[in-house]
Amino acid sequence: MSVTTQVSNNLLISESTTASATKNNETSFMTSITQKVDGLLEPASTVDGVNYYWTDKTNVLGSGDASTDTYTKLTGSTNYDAAFRTNYSPADTCVAYVDYAFQLKAINTGTASDIKITKLDLVYGGKDAATTALDTEKAFRTAIFVEPFAANGNPTAGVGTLHNIYRDASSYNFNQVNPGTTTPKSTPEDPKAVDSTSTIGAVTYNTAKGESAGILATVAANTTQYYKVVVRLWLEGEDCTCNNSTFANLTDGAWALDMALEMGGTTSKVTAMTQSAQTIVNINGKAITATGAVTIDSVTYNVITSGTLDGKQLYTTAVAGTVSTTPIRVFVIVDNHPIEVSNQVSFAVVP
Repeated sequence: MSVTTQVSNNLLISESTTASATKNNETSFMTSITQKVDGLLEPASTVDGVNYYWTDKTNVLGSGDASTDTYTKLTGSTNYDAAFRTNYSPADTCVAYVDYAFQLKAINTGTASDIKITKLDLVYGGKDAATTALDTEKAFRTAIFVEPFAANGNPTAGVGTLHNIYRDASSYNFNQVNPGTTTPKSTPEDPKAVDSTSTIGAVTYNTAKGESAGILATVAANTTQYYKVVVRLWLEGEDCTCNNSTFANLTDGAWALDMALEMGGTTSKVTAMTQSAQTIVNINGKAITATGAVTIDSVTYNVITSGTLDGKQLYTTAVAGTVSTTPIRVFVIVDNHPIEVSNQVSFAVVP
């Protein structure tokens, strides 16, 4: 999926990596970034976004629930191990989660102020988006880790401190619904997920670690502070929407995570992931022209004529010509920064 993050109110953002231990160059910080996150996700379960567990594929009911609460812990600090991959298919390069990392620069010229998550929208833009009930998205979980850079410019080791775990507001774990269905129990139990190899433990949904939900950090008055942020995505195997029937017909590459951050301001913070289906704009047959082209960081973005997305002009790095059924990279440009929207356009021939 593509992950787009936009910031406002004296915040700047820069691409990073999970393993980064050095603050980025000042010239790299901007108002929005888009990164690609790739990985063949297989179901796993966690209560803290760090310790992941899985159950043998022969121990799964048709509903997607584990037949017995028997789990194996993913070893080490990586997002897979040999046993995990062998369980699903020896040929698969599957993973339990994928990470997306960035750095924040917060310039606070007033009183102490909170950095808020004001948008966390998981978008599916596949061809069946108009008919799907979007149940497919409810199994997704997002854990956000935040670490301030120390005085020497380096963050502490690891991905950082868990800030929060987010899920769609209407997600259901298996113990919250009637067995074999997605119908909520009349008296739902607390949300649960794997805790150890033999027990089920409470999930920390929307319960931040020492901060209010939706707030990444508090920046002291009249200071400039830097943070490393890691956004971790996985399919929660203990959610009743995590099964083949809901994921079988989805289109690869059609997912996007849309985030927005703000320091102070009046916009409300989010407490759970939202979900939406995106209308796909068909650009097949549109002309590509150098008229009105924009050059950013030595890369030229040509104009796709009569091509717009949410009122924004579409651009491409492809040379002048005509858009065909062969996919090309497509962008909108915001604040002189290209944001890739290739997953929101179609190259299909219109009947």
